[in-house]
Amino acid sequence: MKKVLQARLLVAAIAALLTAALFFGGIHFSSGGALQYGLFLLGGVASIAWASSAIAVTQDVVHPGLRAMSYALCVITQNLLGSSLGPIVTGALSDRYGITTALKISSLAAITSFIAFYCGSRFYKKDLEKVERVTLTAEN
Repeated sequence: MKKVLQARLLVAAIAALLTAALFFGGIHFSSGGALQYGLFLLGGVASIAWASSAIAVTQDVVHPGLRAMSYALCVITQNLLGSSLGPIVTGALSDRYGITTALKISSLAAITSFIAFYCGSRFYKKDLEKVERVTLTAEN
């Protein structure tokens, strides 16, 4: 962030794009084997690599007095929209269209995330400038 202020969101965008590429690659190697397994493992690692930088951004752009609430809402949203609904939606798509198609459709979420993170990076500096600066002082 010393050279590129938007680095946090750009790291998240790159992680989302890498996730999509690895999962799509793993899906297309449907014959199984070590290559497909490796791509899915790497995709799993990449799929969470966005979290730390994206969560940090939620803390950067809110008033310091609201950071605990901001983090709580961030975690609730991640769990409600991603962790809990992801398997249900993917399972429903699999029942209707087959597992390969369901995984391809589900992997599009990573592309959507890439677009959202990249667009967010374009506004990050402006949003950061709006945050009230609070100077911390020690009490005697």
